[in-house]
Amino acid sequence: MSLFVFPIMSYLSQMVVVIPISLYFDRMGKSLKFLSVYLVLAMLVDTLQFILAMRHIDNRWTSQWFLPVQFILLVLVYNYSKDQDRSLFALIGSLGLFALCYAFTLVHFYPIPRWFAYVKPTTALIIVILSCRSLIELIKHSSESIGKEPMFWVSSANLLYFAGTAILYGLSEEIFSSSLEVMRIAWSTQSVVNVASNILYIRGFLCFRSK
Repeated sequence: MSLFVFPIMSYLSQMVVVIPISLYFDRMGKSLKFLSVYLVLAMLVDTLQFILAMRHIDNRWTSQWFLPVQFILLVLVYNYSKDQDRSLFALIGSLGLFALCYAFTLVHFYPIPRWFAYVKPTTALIIVILSCRSLIELIKHSSESIGKEPMFWVSSANLLYFAGTAILYGLSEEIFSSSLEVMRIAWSTQSVVNVASNILYIRGFLCFRSK
């Protein structure tokens, strides 16, 4: 199977997510509007990365600059969602700020592969923590079927995607230094995780059909 099949599937799934966003954006609260902005920006960044790659231009810098934008938008998603404890949010937010400052330091002292190996897993783990806590709160306090809660699907998608990101980039130095076949398997797996996450996002947005 072609090396590009799974990345193409991943990119197409990102494009499909934009459809329910455009249909239900006006019905969303602040939380999911921040998520929508993040998902649209992520698709645009991936488009830019693809164009640069086709022109044989290094595109890794786009991930470096998109990371703080991604992190801030996702923290805002959980800040404005229901049943969030602001004291815990302040703690997690402080950890996030530290992670971003650490990222700024690393980018000046390490090459990009090492930066990926340290910074992306750190921020991804913070999002995993926020996602887990959101799911726990939804399970504890949801007054209706949890499947009707958009944040249940959103947090599940974030948990899946960022857990995968933490593992992949945590092992990135080993992957970059390994064979092409190992790299192909790793990035194909990440693309499959992306597709699954986007399906969960779409399912979450479709909750607004009945609202």
